[in-house]
Amino acid sequence: MKTMIRLTLVALVLGLALPAQAQFGPHGKGRGGPPSPEKMEKMKEFRAKALRETVGLDEAKAAEVEKAMDAFHQRRFELHQTMRDNMKNLKALLKEDSNDQEAYANALETLHATQEEMQKLHGEQMAAFKDILTPKEAARMLVTMKRFMGKAKNFKHGKGGRGMGPPDDLDGPPGWDEGDAE
Repeated sequence: MKTMIRLTLVALVLGLALPAQAQFGPHGKGRGGPPSPEKMEKMKEFRAKALRETVGLDEAKAAEVEKAMDAFHQRRFELHQTMRDNMKNLKALLKEDSNDQEAYANALETLHATQEEMQKLHGEQMAAFKDILTPKEAARMLVTMKRFMGKAKNFKHGKGGRGMGPPDDLDGPPGWDEGDAE
């Protein structure tokens, strides 16, 4: 009798736990983590088309720019992760209504230092582009990438779709979306 009750309880627990697990997906996924390999590949394809078609770089220069961007990617991701973690800490301290002034000071100092390091990294990346691109190409790339930054961010987080679209023709490089008529 005890065995039957135990089996029934195990079946009940598994019956409730597995659908809940399936609903939320595997652990470690979600906000704050790196994008999936599929999304990273799509973003790289988008970037490659933008550099070649919208910015107008030849194959060799576009490949050099992509290599430079990839070289800075991991460090940038780590810094963004540090900033997110520090903001979580600050929010938790505020939510708890903590009076631990040292904890606030440490979190703010780390956040400030991380922001400074991000600025330094950005400067290093711009210096790397100076060695590859002419000033006009660099300006064109900067303006183009700035335009597409929002699209890439939305794409990374699974947002977007067709919708009404952007107000001016900042739709992406020509032909990047096969559904667009030219």
